[in-house]
Amino acid sequence: MKHFLFSLLLLLLPHIIWTQDIPNNVLQLIILSTDLNDGIHTVNIQNKLFEVCINEKKVKSIKRRVVQDDLCSNFDSAVIDYLEEAYAAHLLSIDNPKFEDIEITRGNWSALERLDNIIECSLVYNEFKYITLSLRLETEELCISFPIDYQKFRNGSRTDIENEFIEGLISYKVTDSRQLPIYSKDELVNIGNNNYLLRGSTYLISTVNNNSYLSKNEQDSLSFIVNPKQPLATFSNMVVIGTGYCANLHMAISTHEYGSKTTLSVPLEQFIQYSIHTGCEIYWGYEKLESNILYGTIFCYNQKQGYDHIINIQCNTENLGNENFEIDSRVSLFVPTTNIQNLFE
Repeated sequence: MKHFLFSLLLLLLPHIIWTQDIPNNVLQLIILSTDLNDGIHTVNIQNKLFEVCINEKKVKSIKRRVVQDDLCSNFDSAVIDYLEEAYAAHLLSIDNPKFEDIEITRGNWSALERLDNIIECSLVYNEFKYITLSLRLETEELCISFPIDYQKFRNGSRTDIENEFIEGLISYKVTDSRQLPIYSKDELVNIGNNNYLLRGSTYLISTVNNNSYLSKNEQDSLSFIVNPKQPLATFSNMVVIGTGYCANLHMAISTHEYGSKTTLSVPLEQFIQYSIHTGCEIYWGYEKLESNILYGTIFCYNQKQGYDHIINIQCNTENLGNENFEIDSRVSLFVPTTNIQNLFE
């Protein structure tokens, strides 16, 4: 990874705010029902109930809640929210450009009113660029396709989304260790000196992966490597599987409010577990070890919403195992995955 390329990429990322044009008659009904008091309100419009979210005296979103809880539990809630908001926009003739890429290839929106009769439902991620929702009811079908774009799935600007993530990160509590990988000895690759590689998956290029490392002791027993004399394997295990030493992650977070940068320190495991909690997979990309200083990049990749958190790190490996082991980092949150894919290509 080339740090200057990532810096260039991040400068070019868009700062998007989706605006909606709500018809005056709809807006008047919302005002009469809510007085524009902040919160979530149920409003009857055209003999249908809509969920209206108001923040700072402004209508933030309008949704027609039609998807049952048992279906929601199987799918990304942000995607369901997006579809229910798009359906409300269709019913109320709300002009919002964030829905213009939705394509109905079979059936029509009205099928969402009859989900009690659902027979089959699937949500397919097509090469993690498009999502296709397919519903089969007793007498009809509905098929909807739309691009994966977290900025459309969430309300607010990218700055709002970043700030929400940071607030959640600060308050997140790590209550347990991550579950260690389950493996068979046949899966291990002997890399010499009684050390073994357990291959994970790769991300974009082979050197960005979630591999982990084990060693065999004199009793022929295998364990994941936690050893300051083996800093590369040890640090990889810390990132990928959460075993090993504690570390504090000092972050300089480049946010997309003009000229803004946030500095924050949290335990490394807190950042990683919160990223996993919010739907990310973790990958580690080693760059170099120079004069005991380790350089590399942690990728927190959310396939279902199409973004990455990118953490460029450096740390002194001589301090591995110390109580105050520190990692310095430059962090960019919610980088669109397509931008990263294009960069590597």
